[in-house]
Amino acid sequence: MEPVDDAQQRMSQPSLSHSRSLYSKRTSILTPEEQKDQQSGIRYVRFNDHSTNASRNFPSNQLRTAKYNALNMIPKALFEQFRRVANFYFLVIAIVSFVPGVSPSTPAASVLPLLVVVGFGFARDVYEDGKRAAEDRRQNSEKQIIMARRPESVDAVDRKVSLVSKSLSDRLIALNLQPEIHRTVASRNIAVGDIVFLRKGQVFPCDMVLLHSSTDGGIAYVSTANLDGESNLKRTLCAAPTSDLKYPSELLSLHGKVRAQQPATALYDFDASILLSGHEPAPLSASNLLLRGSILRNTSYVYGLAVYTGFDTKVALNMRNPPSKMGNVEKKLNWIVLILFVILAILISACSGAAAALQANQAEGQWYMDEFSDRGSGSVFARSLGTFLILFSTFIPVSLFVTLEFIRVIQALFMSADYRMKTKGRSVAARATNLNETLGEIEHILSDKTGTLTENEMRYIACSAGGNVYNIRKKRRDMHNAVKKDVKPVKLLLLAMALCHSVVPEPKSEGSEPLFDDDDSDGKKKKKMRAFRNSKKTESADAANANQSDDDSNDGLPSYQGQSPDEVALVTSARKYGIGLLRRTIDTLVIDHFGTEEEYTALAELEFNSDRKRMSMIFKCPDRKIRMYTKGADTIMLPLLRNNLDMQLVQDHIDEFAKEGLRTLVFAKRDFTPQEFEPWFARFQEASNSLDDREAKVSALSAEIETDLEFIATTAVEDKLQDKVPETIKFMREAGVKLWVLTGDKRETAENIGYSANLLDRDMDVRHIKGATSKEVRSQLSGTLDDHILDEEPRSFERARSSSIANFARRLSLRDKKKVEEKEVGIIIDGKSLSFAIEDHAELFMALSDHAKVVICCRVTPLQKALVVRLVREERKAVTLAIGDGGNDVSMIQEAHVGVGIYGKEGTQAARSADYAVGEFKHLLRLTALHGRFSVVRTAGMINLSFYKNIFFTLTQVLFQPFAFVSGVTFNNQWISAAFNVIVTSASPFLYGIFERDVDEGTALRFPSVYGSNRDKKLFSIKSFLEYTMLYGLWHAVVVFFGVYLLFGYLRIGFSDGRDSGLFLVGLANSTIVTLMTLFKILLHSHTLNWIVLLFMALSLGVYVAVVPLSISLFQDYPMEGQLVALFSSPLFYLSAAVIMVGGFVLDFTVLSIRQLVKPNMVDRLRVWERDVRRNKAA
Repeated sequence: MEPVDDAQQRMSQPSLSHSRSLYSKRTSILTPEEQKDQQSGIRYVRFNDHSTNASRNFPSNQLRTAKYNALNMIPKALFEQFRRVANFYFLVIAIVSFVPGVSPSTPAASVLPLLVVVGFGFARDVYEDGKRAAEDRRQNSEKQIIMARRPESVDAVDRKVSLVSKSLSDRLIALNLQPEIHRTVASRNIAVGDIVFLRKGQVFPCDMVLLHSSTDGGIAYVSTANLDGESNLKRTLCAAPTSDLKYPSELLSLHGKVRAQQPATALYDFDASILLSGHEPAPLSASNLLLRGSILRNTSYVYGLAVYTGFDTKVALNMRNPPSKMGNVEKKLNWIVLILFVILAILISACSGAAAALQANQAEGQWYMDEFSDRGSGSVFARSLGTFLILFSTFIPVSLFVTLEFIRVIQALFMSADYRMKTKGRSVAARATNLNETLGEIEHILSDKTGTLTENEMRYIACSAGGNVYNIRKKRRDMHNAVKKDVKPVKLLLLAMALCHSVVPEPKSEGSEPLFDDDDSDGKKKKKMRAFRNSKKTESADAANANQSDDDSNDGLPSYQGQSPDEVALVTSARKYGIGLLRRTIDTLVIDHFGTEEEYTALAELEFNSDRKRMSMIFKCPDRKIRMYTKGADTIMLPLLRNNLDMQLVQDHIDEFAKEGLRTLVFAKRDFTPQEFEPWFARFQEASNSLDDREAKVSALSAEIETDLEFIATTAVEDKLQDKVPETIKFMREAGVKLWVLTGDKRETAENIGYSANLLDRDMDVRHIKGATSKEVRSQLSGTLDDHILDEEPRSFERARSSSIANFARRLSLRDKKKVEEKEVGIIIDGKSLSFAIEDHAELFMALSDHAKVVICCRVTPLQKALVVRLVREERKAVTLAIGDGGNDVSMIQEAHVGVGIYGKEGTQAARSADYAVGEFKHLLRLTALHGRFSVVRTAGMINLSFYKNIFFTLTQVLFQPFAFVSGVTFNNQWISAAFNVIVTSASPFLYGIFERDVDEGTALRFPSVYGSNRDKKLFSIKSFLEYTMLYGLWHAVVVFFGVYLLFGYLRIGFSDGRDSGLFLVGLANSTIVTLMTLFKILLHSHTLNWIVLLFMALSLGVYVAVVPLSISLFQDYPMEGQLVALFSSPLFYLSAAVIMVGGFVLDFTVLSIRQLVKPNMVDRLRVWERDVRRNKAA
């Protein structure tokens, strides 16, 4: 806080009345220049001129992500439900059932199942959208502070703004700000042109140009982790004309405008200029823009001019739904449903044709068919189409799709509840439950390295300075001793480490109070909750501080935030060895130089970017010299060094560091005379202020001065492997999963991480693909193939190219089958060579990668990562999983079949963009090999059993039709038919999809081959579908129908009350035996039985028994009265049911016995092994 006298001085600064005259000059009429620019896509934003800006129809600041509102919720949500083919199919059936004379059952029997299924889907959709709407309301209603709008009459009539409260006024005064020039407004009511005030820790509500900051030099530090996933703080600079304003109240006196481009999606692309009266036009760039969604850090408060609001903000323009992904199970399910539709259409058409042929020529004595006697064949055919459509509607299980969604959600809950996959309190997040099964079918894993395989916790390890290596891990030439002995190269390196960076020192503090009292809006309950959260944050901070190393835990020393963890590690280490960064402003760095405080004036900063791969800082040093410090990648820096250097020794040390898996940077410096520096600096300032092509001009001038550098040292930073990474990779490899690593690191670093992570081994022949031209890359790829795969026929790949690539692949397969022993090969390819390989030699590259044990792509860009994933997907039709932790991994995560994000130190963008989010790479093992595989087993079994039970039930209806003159009379009771699918037999497949385990958890994780056995996709395929439906379903239907017909229909077995078995009784006997066999089939198929499964099976039978009396009492189904009692009181029924069920299951037991005794698969053998283990333990 500033001194009291200064605070009093601020309070006496220009008031509202003082600035009123300035606003009278403004007009709401566009100038001819502005009109011309506006037509060409340029917008003008007047400073705090509400009337003028409002006339330009800028969007409000309200954002809405919810799909529904009160008016469109019902029609829109219902439309979403009926977009599904299955739901639409059952809707058609329900409508047809209301046509008089068509439906063989009451319409309610068709409508009720549809209402249940659609109702569940509708409720879930509305509930989820309701949560989005609540979050929208919360964000749009958040209180914000703006400076009083002008003209003054606006404030007088605008009910959307209000005077600040007493508590808020006190807090503003505490910051030496004037409460009377501020207003409170809901976030949704911020308008373009408003001057918005924000305090440390607040989220920016719109895109703003920074006008004033509490820090010296007009700098604000912001966190953009919510936008780009990067956890480092970014510096934002005040607009040049307003950077020297002493008091915030002076902003009210400004008369000017911002000329900006129309809204664009690029986060860091902002080309604009600011025009203030009395000033020359000044350029604005992304370094002056505060983005909506970013958070103010290390800065007490800022003021900004709102230039983009609402859906014009960059974060809103980048909002898009994640790519729609569909797993293999879902794709096959769609095909199977299509096949069933075709079969159903054939059945309906055949039965309708037969009905038209028979009923139009009724036989003698068929008096009950009189209603058709006066109709032609066409009329009967048309009526029969509707009748059989309803009668056979159970052919496709209406409950399947709802059941599938529910079991996937519960499977995801199992993943989240798995305590072995929790890291620092974070559980697995499943955002794409429709891909649960795909997790169990992965064939290729493509992984980022830094932060994914490694910790992304950088630690300074070594340096090469003055021709010597100082390695703290190997106790070689201790750095502390070097400092004590005044080794100049080491001290020079420490100084460069403390100066050349973008690191920001953050003084230890207790944070800032919230601007708004909870009592103003949230009430006492939320106030207590916030106090509780703050206490927990304090506890967490205390625990974190207790775990810090000694050099970071000294009271009063700042912590550091930087653009990369490497920089923070180097600055922290420099402080440990005697040179510490204390303070930083826009143009000064203050360091503690071995106990002496020194100030360096920053003249220019040449920023790092992915093209330059280096950064430089130019200072006016305490000794009055102008000196530039530069650091960057060795491949970029070494060519820029002076020739008076033992380059080979430097390169040897760099290679030595790389072999240890360390990340390297080269530091250098250059001194300038004023005569050398000043002309260049004048051109640099001109380029920096240029309104056109500013970035290219600055880059060219940077390259011009970054030459003839004097080598200082090379540093090496360690990024440790995460826990159990080698074990996870070993498991996946043994399961037959191919592994690729895609990293931006240098070749040597990537290679050595490959060795430590078990990706590479010393017996492997590691081939480096590093061609400068497309021809060289092709030669290296084909040469590796010839040497390691087709060595029996030299240059055979070149000849194979003349035939098809498919023939070539077959030859490779035949060679693998011969089991010719050969050395395993690993491929390491750099970014430049990778571009040639993808664009010009994709087939050749993929042919080599098929045989390689691992492929490591280094020095790759985010786009190249996505292109590699696409190449593997499209060229090999392989199921891919991409995993990463940073914003640069999002593209490949979204490109893969399954994207897994890690909650990383680079932010959460990867985790938020992924289908699944985990805490560490090792959790990938349980996610895929356990939860993913069990999801395949459960979902495949549930779908197969669902189709089986419905086709079994429906085929008995089909088989009855020839005996009913193809009249469409229902064999099974209509209410039993409706309840059978939705209620009676839906619980057992549902529970199967939740609890089934074909092997124990320990077995699945002990034997990688168990996971590998899933990739043949036999658990759910056309073959498995045909087995369950055309084999078991058809056989069971034939046995049950003809068994019931023979025993109860043809032989006319009587009951204890003397009654013959009529149609209703025979139909009831049929549906009862079908229900019993269906439940027993599910029981037979299950490997995991618990009390919940058995209880629901018993309840299913109870529900079945209750359907008939309920239908009589509720729907007056009087023909069924007494039928159930007659059936269940007859011993002959139980005997007949037993005989029929045994006959039906003969096929099941025969097939099962042949599989387990003659041709058992891996899982069959492991189940036997598990039984033996349990038996031995019991003994």
